[in-house]
Order: sequence, then structure tokens, then C-alpha cells
Amino acid sequence: SIGEAMKYVLSVCFLFFFTTTLVFANDHMIEDKQNQLTEQKENKRRSLIFTLKQDQKLRHRWFYGWTVGLGALTIGHTSVVFSANHDETRVENGVAAIASIIGMGGTFISPLAPFQEDDWDESFSNEHLEKILRKRARNESDAKGIFEHILCFAIAAGSGMYLWKKEDQPLSAGMTFGLNLLLGELQIWTAPTFAKTWWQTRHPELAP
Repeated sequence: SIGEAMKYVLSVCFLFFFTTTLVFANDHMIEDKQNQLTEQKENKRRSLIFTLKQDQKLRHRWFYGWTVGLGALTIGHTSVVFSANHDETRVENGVAAIASIIGMGGTFISPLAPFQEDDWDESFSNEHLEKILRKRARNESDAKGIFEHILCFAIAAGSGMYLWKKEDQPLSAGMTFGLNLLLGELQIWTAPTFAKTWWQTRHPELAP
């Protein structure tokens, strides 16, 4: 009958409308999810690039600042060695100059030195950028490790012991030990940790 035919047509139309709406809603949800994932990926990428740039800037500032500062100290102590009239003054400044040279050498072999960095580009994938950042975080952790403090103490103690035992200058030995230890520790504690902080904030479960 016509009534049953109309019911059938209406049922088919309703089913078609319902199915179409469901498919459209599902596609829209998938698209929104993809957009969210893309936005999260881009946000992470911007964060990685900013962190690498900022970390590189701080590393260069630390490296060149200490290189220039220790170089100036070396020149100053060396000039006193050649211009002083007293042997004790020449010896004291000679030891200080050697300690400054060793400190400057430590800056050059540090994993934070610019020429120790891996090359990178903004076109790198997020995974590659994150790998480079993790290596930098590890290097920054090593730069403040126990070995660095032991080496600093050994250099300061060696310069002090030489003046005390070899040159019989206990007062100069104490002052030289204290100043070299202070400078060495200051060099260690001023080393940048930008990459390390970023990594530990986002990956606390993983060591740098």
C-alpha cells in the first residue's frame, strides 16, 4: 500500500541521514584530533628550536667570557714575572700564570666549548633536535660533575703546595690556593644548564 511505501521511504531517508551525520561527525573528530596533534608537534618544535638557540647563546657567552678573562689574568701575571724586582713576586705570579693557563685549557676541552657542539638546523626532525638537546643536557651535567671539582681542587692545591714546600712561602701559598679554588669553582658553577633544565622539566623520568 501507499502508506507502507511511505513508511519504508521515510525509514530509508532517516537511516541515510543518521548514517551521514554519524560519518561526518566522526570525520570531524578525526580532523580535530589530527589538528591537535599537529599543533602539539609544532609547539614542541618551536620549544626545541628556542631552547637550542638560547642554550647555544649561553654556552658561547660562558666560553668566550672565561677565555678572555683567564687570558687577561695570564697576560697580567706574566708581565709581572718579567717586570718584578723580587724573586718571590716573580715566582708567585709565575705559578698564578700557569694556573690561569691550565684553567683556560680546561675551558677549551670542556664539552661546553663551541667547537664541541653538534651541528643542527631548523629543518631537522623533532626526534633529531631532541637527540641533540639530550646530548647537550648530558654535557652540561658532566660539566658540573664531581670530576670537575676534583680537578679544580687538585690544581689549586698543587699551586699552593709548590709555593709552600718548594719556595717556602706559606702565606702566598694559602692565598694562591684560595684564589685558584675560588676561580675554578666559579668557572664550574657559572656553566650554563639551560638544556639540562629543559630536559629534566619535560623528561624527569630520564637522565640527561
